[in-house]
Amino acid sequence: MSYLKSSTRLFLLVGVLSALLLAIGSLGLYGITQSNAALKTVYQDRTVAIGLLGDMQHQLLRGRLLIDASVLDPRPQVIAGNLAELTSTAAVTSKTWAAYKATYLTKEEEKLAAKFEQDHINFEQQGLAPAVAALRANDITSVQGLIRDKIHPLDANLQLGLEGLMQIQLSVAKQEYQVAVDRYDTVRLVSMAAIASGVLFAILTGLAVLRARRQELMVALERQYHADMALQLEQKNKLLQALEESEFRWKFAIEGGGDGVWDRDLQTGQESYSRRWKEMLGYAEDDILPDHREWESRIHPDDMEAVLTSDADYIAGKASRYEFEYRPRCKDGSYKWILSRGMIVSRDPSGKPLRAIGTHTDITQRKKSEDAIRLAAKVFKHALEGIMITALDGSIIEVNGAFTTITGYSRDEALGQNPRLLSSGRHSKEHYQQMWRDLTQKGIWVGENWNRRKNGEIYAQAQKISTACDEKGRPLQYVCLFSDITAAKNHEQQLECIARYDSLTKLPNRALLGESLAQALMQTRRRGQHLAVVFIDLDGFKAVNDTHGHDAGDHLLITVAERMKAALRDGDILARLGGDEFVAVMLDLADVDASAPMLNRLLVAAAKEIHYDQARLQVSASLGVAFYPQAIEQTPDIDAEQLLRQADQAMYQAKQAGKNRYCIFDAEQDRSVRAYHESIESIRRALVEQQLVLEYQPTVNLRTGEVIGVEALIRWIHPQRGLLPPAIFLPMIQDHPLAIEVGQWVIENALLQIERWQQVGLHIPVSVNIGERHLMGPDFVQLLREVLATHPGIKPGSLGLEIREACAADDVTKVSQIIQKCRAIGVECTLDDFGSGSSSLTCLKKLPMKYLKIEQNFVRDMLGSSDSLLILIAVLKLAGSFDLKVIAEGVETVEHGLMLLQLGCELAQGYGIAHPMPADELPGWIKQWKPDPAWGDVAMAPC
Repeated sequence: MSYLKSSTRLFLLVGVLSALLLAIGSLGLYGITQSNAALKTVYQDRTVAIGLLGDMQHQLLRGRLLIDASVLDPRPQVIAGNLAELTSTAAVTSKTWAAYKATYLTKEEEKLAAKFEQDHINFEQQGLAPAVAALRANDITSVQGLIRDKIHPLDANLQLGLEGLMQIQLSVAKQEYQVAVDRYDTVRLVSMAAIASGVLFAILTGLAVLRARRQELMVALERQYHADMALQLEQKNKLLQALEESEFRWKFAIEGGGDGVWDRDLQTGQESYSRRWKEMLGYAEDDILPDHREWESRIHPDDMEAVLTSDADYIAGKASRYEFEYRPRCKDGSYKWILSRGMIVSRDPSGKPLRAIGTHTDITQRKKSEDAIRLAAKVFKHALEGIMITALDGSIIEVNGAFTTITGYSRDEALGQNPRLLSSGRHSKEHYQQMWRDLTQKGIWVGENWNRRKNGEIYAQAQKISTACDEKGRPLQYVCLFSDITAAKNHEQQLECIARYDSLTKLPNRALLGESLAQALMQTRRRGQHLAVVFIDLDGFKAVNDTHGHDAGDHLLITVAERMKAALRDGDILARLGGDEFVAVMLDLADVDASAPMLNRLLVAAAKEIHYDQARLQVSASLGVAFYPQAIEQTPDIDAEQLLRQADQAMYQAKQAGKNRYCIFDAEQDRSVRAYHESIESIRRALVEQQLVLEYQPTVNLRTGEVIGVEALIRWIHPQRGLLPPAIFLPMIQDHPLAIEVGQWVIENALLQIERWQQVGLHIPVSVNIGERHLMGPDFVQLLREVLATHPGIKPGSLGLEIREACAADDVTKVSQIIQKCRAIGVECTLDDFGSGSSSLTCLKKLPMKYLKIEQNFVRDMLGSSDSLLILIAVLKLAGSFDLKVIAEGVETVEHGLMLLQLGCELAQGYGIAHPMPADELPGWIKQWKPDPAWGDVAMAPC
């Protein structure tokens, strides 16, 4: 019984204990369930909190992209769009923060959360709100400054704050997780002790299940944590990719706008430069390395210190803006003006700058424009001319100092007024209408105006009014430049009198004569009458001036002018050209003969005696007369100047005829003179244009066939008339200086040809003909010596001169001296055309000649004229007496050669031997030349 009681008690005790243990186990099971729920709650709450922080971080990164884009692309429309998105982003961030703060903010985050919340308020109130207000006011400069100086640094603070909050959330999540795990372990131990009495297997099984579940929960939580981190990393990578794409787009947009881009790593000094940055300075892609020193080395020395200081100050945080103008060196060594702007775009957590990006804008043209504007401002201020600028309605909007000096009106008095306040009333309405028409149609008016100063004084003004237009050609303003020409106008009136009238005689001068004569010619044509122009030159005036002085000369000129004026009719013109030259114009002549009485009266008036102090002065006059109209075939288009030249030419004829008379211009003689001058010019042009050539005619020994020399004969290849012999054109220049130029040309070209022949082995003397003017010139021998010196390879005796008998006879002594000087330098002379002049035996005796050429007419005619034959025989005997070798010119037939040989003359030249030929044909002719066989059989008679 006691056993049963004991057993019952034990059973009851065990039962109670078991029930107690089961109850405790049940409570443990409930605790485990609660611990499991706590683990799940920790996972869910911290996952949501971290997700909200990730959303805010995404919004801030997106805002950062918008801020960077606004700084790098400061176009108004871009900034406006970016601010609108930034405002929307800020609103989303504020809403997300409110949700986070209300539910998930931990005690550990309170201090950092307060700072983050204040930074976000500052971002909206100090940065975003003022920027939006400035944008609405269209103040882009302020918008850019707020973005750079406020929004950008505040956004960076928000980024740093958000990263701190996320780190705290992760730390709290780990701590809460650890607390839940510890609580779970404690409940587990209690449950195991309570249920160990009978349900060990079940409890162990349950514990295994619970342990597996806990492990699953822990793995799931860890997986979710890593998944969230991976998601955030993926979002961050996408944002970075978006940032790179955005950076590519704004770089592309900037370079598309003509700007270059630079990108510098502030830690390594590596710096990349865009293609446009390099092209702007003329460099190729590979010319510049990605190094910051490449930029520094190209800065202009004058800009170096300021640029490097500005760069360093911004990087160090001493300056709020990175913007300066400087001159980098181009590849060709020149310099361009560049505007460089940039900003720091990346910092480490401590705020240290890591990366900077900027733009490179060519402002060279702007600098030039600024220089031009500064120069224009200086010109405007310091110009001596008055400058007045008006609006299109004519109201004055600006004047310079010279305006006030000229008009008397100050700037304040003139502004807003109409230029009519300067009107003098002297100009008609039509004058101003024409001025406005020119301004409207041509954009410019230039002229003179009479205006009135502030004090009422009238003054003359030269002015130029231009229309200033915009780039599309639309008028903006009118610019008037003017100067006071009153003194010049007054002086002009004085000069007008001086310029048109002779100051001594008060007669019209040459200028007024020209105008009056031109009008007289038109009047004569209309009336069908005649007109005479008389050129008057006083004979003996210089002697009066030299003997009695200039005062006496002036008195004579005045008196003679008055008398000649009185000798003419009313309406006739008398003018003084200067000195002792006058011109009279006789109008309305019925015919040429009607001028004779007045011409004689002019001669009488000029020749009358004039008393001056105690002296008696007297001159005469030489008159040259030209009439109008003239025969059409003579002068079809004669004008005033031609009439004056004709009268002047006739006056010189009167001088040459003995003075104190008049001569009438002869048109036929004038044509002859003009033809002569035209011929001279034609020959001069032929010399310059290389139309002259030399041909060569051999001189031979008739008996032996030896070619002893050639004569150089000039020819003219005329463009219209063909080949002309010297007799056609040389006589025209024999008394003209051109004869010397042509003679020198012949000598020079003959020497050149001698050199060419010597080079091919042909050594033959060449003689040239020398005209009298050339030979008798003061420096003939010197010129000959100089030209020979330029051909040192030519041997003495290779060049000879032929001097005509008539030339030698004019001055035997001088010619003899010239010949001796020529022989001294190796040049022999020949007396040419002997028998054509009247030289004496003294001439032959004094002239040291080697050869004598008989005039070709005697040779040509000797077969049919006994007189010519006798002269030829006499010349041969005479030459023999003076030991001269004779060359017979004009040998045209075999019979001429036979006769010469019979007379004892072996040397000959003529068409019967050879015609003159070009230089390149002579060597061939010499090789094939043989004398006629009949000449070898003739016995030569002694001379």
